[in-house]
Amino acid sequence: MSGAFAWIECMGPPTRARNERLFATVLGHRDGPLVCPKVVRVGLRFLDGSDPVKVIESLAKSRSVKNAESARALFAGRIPAGPRLAYPASGVFPRLSAHDSDPDRVLWTAVVLGLCTATYYDPARTVLWTRASLVRHLDLFATEGFYALD
Repeated sequence: MSGAFAWIECMGPPTRARNERLFATVLGHRDGPLVCPKVVRVGLRFLDGSDPVKVIESLAKSRSVKNAESARALFAGRIPAGPRLAYPASGVFPRLSAHDSDPDRVLWTAVVLGLCTATYYDPARTVLWTRASLVRHLDLFATEGFYALD
């Protein structure tokens, strides 16, 4: 979305009609009247043909974690606090391999993804490990001050 632009045509009498090129992004900038800084980018990479839920559950079991909720307890205080806006990650970024990366980093990422919907991160919700949640690649944004002029 950064650097995105659009053409807008202002309608009116022929003498007042004009085209304007708009450059805008609401996400990821700390300056200007809308403050919505990026907090974290999350995403896991799975081998072709592997079931993301089984991979994460197997990894959790090997770390003596019984389920997704107990995985949250393992990372208490280290997951982002407060709700966040979730947006599909832009561009290509190196996703963490769920198969050969540090198990704690993979589980932390799985917990964060399990707390996300397609558009929202909420640490108060139940951690859900589904295929849909684990294959998402998201940028999470803090929304404090979003509606206020700083």
